[in-house]
Amino acid sequence: MTFSIAICILVNHRLVEQHRDYAHQLLLHFVSKGDQLYGREFLIYNVHSLLHLTRDASRFGDLDFCVSYKFESYMQQLK
Repeated sequence: MTFSIAICILVNHRLVEQHRDYAHQLLLHFVSKGDQLYGREFLIYNVHSLLHLTRDASRFGDLDFCVSYKFESYMQQLK
């Protein structure tokens, strides 16, 4: 739930301005409790990188402005 709410805040241009710090606190909580909930193997680099999403949203705007979905269509060609 904490992860879902944090991401909902960070992808909404109105919410990210008002609740960015709250979203960061939610992500901190999610990552810090991840090993208790999902086991030690849950804590990998990708999970740690979630802690940087708030900074990215501060720098670039809501996360919908800094995604790379359009490039995923070319993954097969790159492989």
